Amino acid sequence: MKIISKERNFKAAKPDPQLNGPQAKSALKENLTMLVLFLSVLGTLLTFLGYGVAVGANMAFNLPHESLFQSPFELVQLSVWVITELTSKATEFSFRLKYVELLYDGLFAGGIALFAWLIACSLIKLPKLRRACSNGAYRIRRKFIVAPGPDVPFWLMSLQGICGAVVFVVTMPLLIIGFFYLIFVFVVLMPAVSLIGIAAATNHINEYVVGPKKCHSLRDRNVRLAPATKDKDGEKGATCLSIHVPKDGVVKGREVFSTSSATLIFSSATGITRRVPLRDAIIETIDSETD
Repeated sequence: MKIISKERNFKAAKPDPQLNGPQAKSALKENLTMLVLFLSVLGTLLTFLGYGVAVGANMAFNLPHESLFQSPFELVQLSVWVITELTSKATEFSFRLKYVELLYDGLFAGGIALFAWLIACSLIKLPKLRRACSNGAYRIRRKFIVAPGPDVPFWLMSLQGICGAVVFVVTMPLLIIGFFYLIFVFVVLMPAVSLIGIAAATNHINEYVVGPKKCHSLRDRNVRLAPATKDKDGEKGATCLSIHVPKDGVVKGREVFSTSSATLIFSSATGITRRVPLRDAIIETIDSETD
């Protein structure tokens, strides 16, 4: 009688060679490369946005924009103002109105696309016209596009040479100009991101710095803990600061932009704009620039 053992033999699970082999290392390397590329592109875009903020402050207050930042990292800090401004404007965006506006703008392009589609369909659906075009192109290609040889007539080789010279003379300047235009477009498009920063900075300055008639009111503990109520007049206030600088004394005014090393202060009474260094400075929020 054969006795069957109740014990089961479990085979050791073999590790997947794709998880620990060269393929896994290659996939990890590709992922890291893509991550580094993404961070590089993101850092470049944020830097250009921050530079646009600095240029916007220069255009508004005639202050050298080079003085607003000391490193590329501070340009990234300035880009935060652009992101904040775009986020606040996103709540005011009307999808329906914008869709209708873009729909009207796209009617002309849609008409051109429809016209091109009808022409393409007519060429496909009309066999005679399609056959005639195909035969004509084939005859021209067979008769003129041939390699020079003893059996080729002299007039045809001369015509090929003339056509080749004309094509070379006409296309070479176009290629050179096109190459320089390509470089120009590439050089212009990347800094064009700064235009977004300039527009956001200008809108922020007009709406939250120069536009408000007063500073934000100070709120004590009881006011902050009270239920939030909607402001009836909807009037916006400016962020007013009092900065105690060790050597320059006290500077009061409205905050324009700030980085980790300095802040830009605007005085609504005198119109003076100052860059105040923040090293060892004490910053306080105030509800009036004159007090």
